[in-house]
Formats: sequence, structure tokens, C-alpha cells
Amino acid sequence: MSLLKIKDVHKHFGSLHVLKGINLEMEKGQCIVIMGPSGSGKSTILRCVNYLVPFDAGTIEIDGFKLTPKTRISKQLFGLRKQIGVVFQSFNLFPHLNALDNVSLALKIVKKMEKQAAAKTATHWLELVGLKDKLLSFPDRLSGGQQQRVAIARCLAMNPKLMLLDEITSALDPELIAEVITVLEKVRKLDIAMLIITHEIQFARKSGDRVCFFYDGVILEEGAPDKIIDYPETEPAKRFFKAIL
Repeated sequence: MSLLKIKDVHKHFGSLHVLKGINLEMEKGQCIVIMGPSGSGKSTILRCVNYLVPFDAGTIEIDGFKLTPKTRISKQLFGLRKQIGVVFQSFNLFPHLNALDNVSLALKIVKKMEKQAAAKTATHWLELVGLKDKLLSFPDRLSGGQQQRVAIARCLAMNPKLMLLDEITSALDPELIAEVITVLEKVRKLDIAMLIITHEIQFARKSGDRVCFFYDGVILEEGAPDKIIDYPETEPAKRFFKAIL
């Protein structure tokens, strides 16, 4: 059974037709890399999957739960969101909380875990992302790469079935990008499905099951990473990959 099925999804922002019939399917544990130029609809589809942005037509089915343009806020929707981890370009850490508390907060509030159990779980994931010595550090004392790793640990601590990652390395220096990519490669081994927007060719080649090339609101090309990256068939894809390779 597929974990995620996106069928003919359309989205308008006023007169702007941003998504023009997106179809995408992924299995549990898969990693699909979304690539393409700015304004092609990449971030919008991620927000539609988590229903942060309602869509205008089509359906999105996640582990049997179907979202439609008529879906309303409900306990069922909140329950679905507990199974979906989201990490954005901006770290969105609480500045007044240290790394340990940033990760454990949702465990206590959403999962109703006791303080000690939440701290133990948070510590485990912070250690996994290489921040064992930064548990008590506040965000302003962490580098951008470290802050992004805290955000990833916070997401993993919730035990998601699906992670949505939107350009999480785009604001980082090359050295810090390498830190985050190393963490993502560890996550890839945890059998958690990932739908990730990135321009990081190395990660796409090594960890992606498929690459979807977005252009002007559609998936213009889709296939194995090496095929799409090295042998694109359409002119927009050829221009895009020539520019970033």
C-alpha cells in the first residue's frame, strides 16, 4: 500500500495557477527528491500535503487518509499531522529554549510524555544528529547547521511516517550544508519516507529513489536520479541541471 498518493492536484493563488495537475505516488520508506527552478510549485505541493495550504482540485491520500478541497480542520486532520514531520528552510526554533527543550517540548504537549521520558527521547535524537555536546545550548549559540540539525531532531522525535523537507540547506554555507546532508543520509537509513526539495545533487544521487523535476506547476520529468540529472530530456530540465552541476 502506498504511503502517499497525490492525484491531479491544482492550486491557485488568485489568478496565478501554481499547481497544474500534480500526480505523485510514494511507498513507505522511500525518498523522493523534488528539484526545479523557483516558482515551479515545489514548496506549494509540500504545504498541500500537510494541508497547511488547502488545494483547489484533486486528492491527496496519506496512509489511507484522504484530503480533498473540502477537508476541514478536525481531530482526524490533527492526528494525520502528528504522523508528518515538517522541516523548513527557517529553523523555527524557540529562542528562549535550549536544544533539549526545543526537541522535547512537542513530546510533552502533543504526545503527553512525562518530562523525564521526553528528555530521554530528545537526547537520543540530538545525539543521532551529532549534537550530544549541545543539549543545553540555546539557538543563538548554535551555528546555522547546528540549528537545522536541532530542527531535524525535533521532527524525528515525533516518530513520523513521512518527513517533508523544504530547501533546508539553502541558507547555509557549504561547510554547514555538508553537516546537514550527513544527517539526512542517516535519516535515510531509518526507513522514514522523505519528500525533500533540494538542489543538493550529491544527496539526490546517493539517497534519492526518484527525482521529480518541477517546472511551471507540473512534474515535467520523473525517474531515477542519475537519469534525470545526467540525461534530462526536456529543455527546461537541461537548462536547470546545466546551471547547478
